[in-house]
Amino acid sequence: MIDTNKIKACLQGAEYVIQDGNGLEFHRFTKTEEAYYEGCDLPRHLSTSGIKLAFVTDSTTLRLKVNVEFVTPTRYFSHDVFCNKRYIGSLRNFEDSDLPLPLEGDYTSGEFEGCFNLGEGEKEVVIYFPWSVKSVLKELCLDGAAFIKPMKPNAKMLVYGDSITYGASAAYPSSRPYAKLAEHLDVEEICKGIGGEIFCPGLIGTDKESDVKYVTVAYGTNEIDRDFDDFKLRCERFYEKLSDLYPAATVFAISPIWRGECETAEGLERIGKIEEVISSTAKKHKNAKFIYGFDFVPNYGKLFADRTVHPNDEGFEYYYNNLKNKTEK
Repeated sequence: MIDTNKIKACLQGAEYVIQDGNGLEFHRFTKTEEAYYEGCDLPRHLSTSGIKLAFVTDSTTLRLKVNVEFVTPTRYFSHDVFCNKRYIGSLRNFEDSDLPLPLEGDYTSGEFEGCFNLGEGEKEVVIYFPWSVKSVLKELCLDGAAFIKPMKPNAKMLVYGDSITYGASAAYPSSRPYAKLAEHLDVEEICKGIGGEIFCPGLIGTDKESDVKYVTVAYGTNEIDRDFDDFKLRCERFYEKLSDLYPAATVFAISPIWRGECETAEGLERIGKIEEVISSTAKKHKNAKFIYGFDFVPNYGKLFADRTVHPNDEGFEYYYNNLKNKTEK
């Protein structure tokens, strides 16, 4: 078992860590932010979306043991292991034959353990933790004489948004567009995405993250049936508080992607108005850049796990490539 302090040094995406007899519990929200979500129907804020371990080692094998708890409506999960940026396997509760994954299936939780062959020589290893569940690390083991050196970017990217932001309904957490964007920009992702979330200025308090270079904000799709005036006020207040807290960061204000309701004139008009509010609000802040997200994922049913709202892994690949191109511009 690798020393706990070494594991923490390799950790990305966590605000704090709890260690007890069950293992290492990674938290992507601060304690103040967790208090904001106290009493919700499901503790989605306890999922490990955006959490990863990244290190250099000369070990030829890696053994991973976790304890998984359901905290979102999604019951499938995967821990993706990469070696020198190449996918080598997953610790998961489904098989290849299960793909595409049914949204409601007979998936199990509890303890899971797996061993991965890393090969000879020095290499970079990244383990992506699940977006869909709470995963507690019980053991991370390398060869007895192997060394481990953390890989940690010098800057961070705060990622705010809803279920699409935290990864629903990707089979693999490494398919999340924001996980890929963080790697592309060489920053540490701190994911604040929550399924079903809307613009929530109350989430932004006085807790200030250090070394924040980028902030992405992708709320809006869940505003489609909400009171419009209330949405507008919350949107404006959210960006005001965010810009005040991180005046030196570049804020990407991303409008919603296509969803099934856009097949109707009323739904399309509604999304258009939401886009306009986000765009006009972003223009009020010098550090905010509006990104038109509607066409990030083509409106083909096969690219959405539920055919209407949540992209699958293939759909998320379109999302990432479009997001990357827009942020580069």
